[in-house]
Amino acid sequence: MCITGGAFIDFEHSAAGWAASDAGAVRQVPAHQHLFFEGDERGNLYVVESGWAKLYRTLVDGQRQVVGFCGAGSILGIEGSGDYAN
Repeated sequence: MCITGGAFIDFEHSAAGWAASDAGAVRQVPAHQHLFFEGDERGNLYVVESGWAKLYRTLVDGQRQVVGFCGAGSILGIEGSGDYAN
């Protein structure tokens, strides 16, 4: 997933459940940074506070296929089983 820039709340998963990684602190993420990659083990949830995130899949030939955009209020990282899907 590629970021177009914005503010995100990062929740980590532990044995006790989901908790904000910095006690609810909002993290600013610059444009063109990744929160996670397709196939990474899922260990965090993200809530978009402001800005946009682009969800994409990498095709077998290396091209990227955009599958969606997420704006303020979106929750990322809850899809799929144990790995990030996009």
